[in-house]
Amino acid sequence: MPDGHYFVVRGRLRRMANPNLDEVTRDDGLVARLMAAPRAVRNAKKAADREAEATAHRAGVQRTIRKV
Repeated sequence: MPDGHYFVVRGRLRRMANPNLDEVTRDDGLVARLMAAPRAVRNAKKAADREAEATAHRAGVQRTIRKV
């Protein structure tokens, strides 16, 4: 259920951007890297590449979050 931190797109719950992120963090590409993670998972699923999908799940968001 959306609570102000999430919104629904085509029946899927998505996290809203953090308005408290400073411009330096945003400009550093954090938002772009975070958005690329689910895209990598989607592309791997579409290609039916289970290994790439697992790698995308493990590496995508977690690697980006550790850099913050």
